[in-house]
Amino acid sequence: MIAGVDSQTDISVCFQEGDLTAISKGKEISGILIRTSRPHEQGYIRVRHNNKRQNLNGFGIGIDDLRYWKIKKGFELKVFIGNYYFDLLKERGRIGTRHSLCDGSKITLYNLNDFDTRNMIADLEFYRDNQENFRRKAQSK
Repeated sequence: MIAGVDSQTDISVCFQEGDLTAISKGKEISGILIRTSRPHEQGYIRVRHNNKRQNLNGFGIGIDDLRYWKIKKGFELKVFIGNYYFDLLKERGRIGTRHSLCDGSKITLYNLNDFDTRNMIADLEFYRDNQENFRRKAQSK
């Protein structure tokens, strides 16, 4: 799994093969979370199925952001998917909703292998693989 957060606090989470199966078995999966406006700032995202926390800072897809704000290194978001949205994700391959981390922001979960999703994943992997280059550029400014 790899995810990005843009400058508007919109979150895109891209699942890999087998991720949804692991989540459906009650496992928490982890991946890299990249601030796409500052690709040298990378942290972690954790996703699990959890009906009790599905409405935390959102509706149906809950987000715990206690270790996200004002942290530049090692920041983390935890995402909790409820039954309804999890079933829709498996059925449709893409699902999204608004969240309240920042007014009007949204979270979108992708389990597709279409052109747009592959391009988004390629961009996020490029940021992940070149983090040091982005860090050096940011420090030289």
